[in-house]
Amino acid sequence: LHPSAVVLVATVRALKSHGGVAKADLSKPDAEAVARGAANLERHIDNIKNQFGLPVCVAINAFPTDTDEEMAVIREVCGKAGVPCALSEVFARGGEGGKELAETVLSLIPEEPKPIRFTYELDAPLTAKIEAVAKKIYRADGVVYSAAAKKTLDELTAMGYGNLPVCIAKTQYSFSDNAKLTGAPTGFEMNVREVRLSAGAGFVVVICGKNKGDLKELQRYAKWRSRLYPVGFTDRMDLYYSAADVAVGKPGGLSCTELAQKGVPAVLMLTVPGCESRNLEFFTRYGMALGTDSVRDTVLAVRRLLNDPPMRARMTAAQLSIPRGAVEAIADLIEQGAPAPQKEENR
Repeated sequence: LHPSAVVLVATVRALKSHGGVAKADLSKPDAEAVARGAANLERHIDNIKNQFGLPVCVAINAFPTDTDEEMAVIREVCGKAGVPCALSEVFARGGEGGKELAETVLSLIPEEPKPIRFTYELDAPLTAKIEAVAKKIYRADGVVYSAAAKKTLDELTAMGYGNLPVCIAKTQYSFSDNAKLTGAPTGFEMNVREVRLSAGAGFVVVICGKNKGDLKELQRYAKWRSRLYPVGFTDRMDLYYSAADVAVGKPGGLSCTELAQKGVPAVLMLTVPGCESRNLEFFTRYGMALGTDSVRDTVLAVRRLLNDPPMRARMTAAQLSIPRGAVEAIADLIEQGAPAPQKEENR
């Protein structure tokens, strides 16, 4: 992994969300909320520049509801941080809408790129790697391990997997493991509740967070629905998609790609403003999925699809109508996984 530069994507809507604006109000102009939420962007910039040692450009992913005043706040933040920013309008204008961003990125790449500074040494203990990421990147005060997580870490070390890098699995809503701590939180601890080995991909998966409310609520509903199976975290989602009549999940990029590759009718729930909301818009516009904002609505949408085979068939047909080349290329990358790292590398 030797990137020459980093493109950090920011949206006005996401920064307003970090600034305390409710999802229903994100389309309303509010430059002050963008300024409040900009602490999140500033921390990402600081991590890239000062932790990884890489040049960074901020791409403002434009929405039709964005105002000049709101985007000016982002430009001001970037100016104070000493990083360039560029408007990206590829969704609305195609290639022409990405020209400014492309030119800015090209001007940012040094003739002799510096090597990335990794967060830890690969020969450090697994707990030291976890704590390095938690403290240096997320700015946690420390890490708390469950008894099960401690046991697994000891077993993996004894089995010879202690030299692998770690992959932190947690909420995407926050730097912390608590989805409600938006912005740039400090004064918290990371809670490691489970550890899993992904030997083929070459890393140890560290699952963080105590907030399992959505899963528990789905499990509660599932007691009365014989065909609903809440899974929670899994690294074999491809197998579940292959077997499912209907899939339920977040509209992340890789999840949506796998859904389209398998042709599975879907309910996409609890969308994060930004890229996930764009993915949801695409899937719902072309009849490939239903979107929901709560667990209750998700269960109702699942019941609707399970009781309507023709609707499921239309969704599958819509997904399979996507040109297969791009979908299959990304799916191949997902299935291949990343090669195991060499011992002498740092992470």
